[in-house]
Amino acid sequence: MLLNAKIAESLLKISEIRTALLSASGLSDYFTEKDKNKVTLSLIKKFLEPAGKYFADDAVYRYL
Repeated sequence: MLLNAKIAESLLKISEIRTALLSASGLSDYFTEKDKNKVTLSLIKKFLEPAGKYFADDAVYRYL
């Protein structure tokens, strides 16, 4: 799933990895959907997009 994403922002559309992205962002599941979306998008913009074509690897390492 993660490797099927062509750009980092497309990760927002993969519901199966949502919890992992929240964990990688340092956020628990006890926040509002608005907060979850804001933090996940921030992770993508600040860390995954700058990684370029290696954004999927960076997402995995941040989750671990």
